[in-house]
Amino acid sequence: MSIQETNFVKWIGGIAAALIITILIGSFNILSSVDVLSEREKTNRREIEELRQFHKEDVQLIRNDIHDIKADQAEIKNDIKKILEKL
Repeated sequence: MSIQETNFVKWIGGIAAALIITILIGSFNILSSVDVLSEREKTNRREIEELRQFHKEDVQLIRNDIHDIKADQAEIKNDIKKILEKL
């Protein structure tokens, strides 16, 4: 082989080595980010489930309050009717 061919092979080998190293580093970064994303997804899912549970409890409390208000309104109506009958 001539000197030019040897230099060309070294140059191509250097480029190939750089590409392989870049691909390995990129793959490692992608795998790391996938792991982080999966942890975040699990955390978000757990928080959403907790919020849904709190929401169900809050909705039930609101329904109970509305039921109490309706019952109080019925009593007030009956009291007003009694007062009007006396007048």
